[in-house]
Amino acid sequence: MGQLQDKAASAALSNILRDVNEHPMVRHEAAEALGSIAGIAFKTTYYRIVWPLLQSIIYGINIALWFHPCIKR
Repeated sequence: MGQLQDKAASAALSNILRDVNEHPMVRHEAAEALGSIAGIAFKTTYYRIVWPLLQSIIYGINIALWFHPCIKR
């Protein structure tokens, strides 16, 4: 439905994107489809759902690197 740019699929795709228990590739495809359907309107969903997840992942990586014995500080 996303590749067909069917706006009726937006709600279902948003739900998939929000579901942290869903497989990452499924969420990736949902995000891609939403971007295709909603265009600029997708930015709201992106910043509300995806961006905080990315920030927490980056934060976790930085902490792991900070405590890694091979990394010079």
